[in-house]
Amino acid sequence: MKNTTILAIAAALACVVSQADATPISGQIDFVGFNAAFDSPSTSTATEVNSWGTIFAGGGTGTLNGDSGPVTISSPWTFTSGSIPSFITFDGFTFALTGSAIESQGGSGHSAFVDVSGTGILSGNGYTPSVFDYSFSSTGANTPGSQSFQASITAVPDGGTTVALLGGALTALGLIRRKLVA
Repeated sequence: MKNTTILAIAAALACVVSQADATPISGQIDFVGFNAAFDSPSTSTATEVNSWGTIFAGGGTGTLNGDSGPVTISSPWTFTSGSIPSFITFDGFTFALTGSAIESQGGSGHSAFVDVSGTGILSGNGYTPSVFDYSFSSTGANTPGSQSFQASITAVPDGGTTVALLGGALTALGLIRRKLVA
């Protein structure tokens, strides 16, 4: 019975330690573009993007360093959307939006703007799916050539969960060793 308990604890620890070793995605990547079509003549009154124009990925930091190439963003997209499983795809990564909301909106003509934020899960390329924040901003009138947008995906800090799991696993190993020696 004693050996069965020790084996069960060791198996549980192996699972915890292997999860603590997973490599999360880190960093930030920016997307820039032009000529997104909104549902309104001005970004100051828009509530959604009906279609996207040309989109470029810019560099990136951390795990996303150097990522570039074609970017696809789902449309139509309502600024106060719920979950969108494949909201953005780029360079082997997929960003699943879990929700978004308008942060600020106003102005007129070329001074019109909208700022939207959201959260989601970024996954791909063999990394552990990781929580990320999303921000989108657009300025200008909804006419070809007079509007631009920028979007960004930024890693949300872990908050120490990985360190806590590792500490718990090491403590449990110490207790098991103590039991075996005694």
